[in-house]
Amino acid sequence: MMKASFYLNFYLNNKVFDINDIFVNRDNYAYSYFKLKDVLLENGIDLSTYDINPIQESEIVVYNDMPKVLPHEKDIYKSYLLLFESELIKPENWDLKNHTYFSKIFTWDDRFVDNKKYFKINFSHLFPEKINKDLFTKEKLCTLIAGNKKVNHPLELYSKRVEAIRWFEKNYPKDFDLYGMGWDEYTPTNKYFRFAFRKFQLSKLFKPNFPSYKGKVDAKKEVLKKYKFVIFYENAVEYFINTIMETSLNDIK
Repeated sequence: MMKASFYLNFYLNNKVFDINDIFVNRDNYAYSYFKLKDVLLENGIDLSTYDINPIQESEIVVYNDMPKVLPHEKDIYKSYLLLFESELIKPENWDLKNHTYFSKIFTWDDRFVDNKKYFKINFSHLFPEKINKDLFTKEKLCTLIAGNKKVNHPLELYSKRVEAIRWFEKNYPKDFDLYGMGWDEYTPTNKYFRFAFRKFQLSKLFKPNFPSYKGKVDAKKEVLKKYKFVIFYENAVEYFINTIMETSLNDIK
């Protein structure tokens, strides 16, 4: 059996693959990782988190987004990178000079895909067997489930979420409910201020007022089925990787 190491900063001890853990597999979060491990096992490869299969002892190392510590040059041949997050969320993912430290890279960005170094990543999802399409059985009109996030980026859509929430609260307050994390605390745009506010417990003190806020949810599916419509924003609009203008892809392949 070939040994493969999965490098990530959370859900170690193979918890990231555990679809039976209610906390880890909230809204089937762990399913795509579970399928990755399952398919590799069928092909004679044991994929385990790096605390179980150490990098030094593994023939393959899979990195979940760009690591803070890059692979050693002698390990490039066995290092593979999964790029899930955009530049908006993780700018380090798209520091193109660091892509040279990986043998293969799997990404959602079609502009990179050449089927040589860059490959298209297709997410595995567990779809429900049936969906209730009878709108007359729904309890309310509309909802939005998202975390209260802020970031300084010209293409961000977090502020548009807030605009939609405020519009409903002003015009149709009885027809809209807001769920998610962070809406009951103040969230500064600057990450250092965010850290300071949480450390000194100032976030709750300066919390904004969102009358439509109904709290956090344990399972999105159970909440969503009560509503006729759901507002869903991506993190960014017309996404473009600015660094590609400075670095030619041909220089890093």
